[in-house]
Amino acid sequence: MLVNRAEWDAEEHLFHGFVPRIMGTRFDLLMKHPDGEDADLLWWRVMDRLEVLEKVFNRFDPESEVARLNALCPTEEWVEVGKVLGHAIELCGEYYHKTERLFDVTLRDFSLVEYDKEQGRVRFAEEGVMLDFGGFAKGYALCEVRTLLEEEGVECAFVDFGRSSLLALGHHPYGECWKVALNNPYTGELVREFSLRDVSLSTSGNTANYAGHIINPNTGDYETSQMAATVVAPNPLDAEVLSTVWMVADQQERQTIAERFAGVEFEMYEL
Repeated sequence: MLVNRAEWDAEEHLFHGFVPRIMGTRFDLLMKHPDGEDADLLWWRVMDRLEVLEKVFNRFDPESEVARLNALCPTEEWVEVGKVLGHAIELCGEYYHKTERLFDVTLRDFSLVEYDKEQGRVRFAEEGVMLDFGGFAKGYALCEVRTLLEEEGVECAFVDFGRSSLLALGHHPYGECWKVALNNPYTGELVREFSLRDVSLSTSGNTANYAGHIINPNTGDYETSQMAATVVAPNPLDAEVLSTVWMVADQQERQTIAERFAGVEFEMYEL
């Protein structure tokens, strides 16, 4: 069971829950809710879902589904996968083509991955292919969390996945939106303030302590510049995927990709 804490403010009808570490970072949920017990039950539904997704996508856990797939999927051998992992692989194939092959969870060549949806199975065309959902899983999880919140009629909520992946539903209890600051990780100075309402925001880039982790799968080169990319989108998964893509795409690729995603805002910043 995930280590977590939660509290409900009866006077303000505000619920706040957080997990110190899930999917490699901290998770926070703040929501306006009229009933403390119902809010707590919803929180545990969110926790259960995050725990399931962690067991699917965490490749560093040898017991996770993706780790077992990477270990058991030799050349041309089919391996059965669950519905969540199968759906994720299917989506990754769609993003691979829509982003000029710049989003690639193999970091090599996604065309080497074959997914049989009818049979629920996967195989790799060459040895050495591995799947890494690091730039995908948090966005996928935010989509699931949003569904849970909307099913329970929650209209105002803010979900924070390590400050890099955010979901804003409705508005802050004392404002017309949710205000979010983007600070320069090297200097701490304010770069931009966002006013979010019913959208997601994802940020990718390098920091002084965490650089050289973004790779261009088409060239094999790591992006090490002091840059950041932000994407605001109605779909949390679009935002998550495209913020990483924007870090490695050239000007022509950005123009082509942007035309395929309606209602999405992109921005690059020199830090």
